[in-house]
Amino acid sequence: MKKTVTICCLMLLMFVYSLQVSAEEEINNEENDLISISGSFSNSNQLFDLENLKPGDWSDRELTITNQTPQEIQYDLHVTYLDGSEMFYNNLELEVKINDEIVFNDKLANFNKVNGLLLAANATEKVNFHILFPPELGNEFQGLTTQAEIIITAFDETNEEETSFDITTDSNGDSGARMPDTASFIFNFLLIGAGLLLIGSIYILFSKRKRTN
Repeated sequence: MKKTVTICCLMLLMFVYSLQVSAEEEINNEENDLISISGSFSNSNQLFDLENLKPGDWSDRELTITNQTPQEIQYDLHVTYLDGSEMFYNNLELEVKINDEIVFNDKLANFNKVNGLLLAANATEKVNFHILFPPELGNEFQGLTTQAEIIITAFDETNEEETSFDITTDSNGDSGARMPDTASFIFNFLLIGAGLLLIGSIYILFSKRKRTN
């Protein structure tokens, strides 16, 4: 009986996991006739949803773009600032590779547009994005957030379609760690001290009782 219950639980967990993976990888392309795009995305369809970034942190994402037509098409890549700290946005670094060839490597804010990328009929290619929070950035970036979006525009002689994916980042302190909260540190220190004092008192009490006996 226990074995049966265990197997059922494992099957349920595998089913739930498969649904989650499917939701993360699927993109709504019902209206897309020229290209299809797949990759790993959050449930909110964000390409990057990065929290608690520290200087030196980085993240990679990969998109697979497929030409769904029997003729060659073109597509453009473009990044647009949306909201949040422009200072943080201006200092993040971005590298873009298409089929392992670097087409951009500079500040995110300098990524205006990569134009006229050709994609052969029924062909597929991979686009890799690498975002870096430069390690030399300091305390002035603690707690900042910024939002942008990557826009992919595909077109042929008669049609044009646009797909966008959000980039959301927030930072978390300097030199790999958040600056200490002094009040929290003092409270934790006192709490640890009180715990050690209590343990010591109990130990002394039991030692005295043993000697008495």
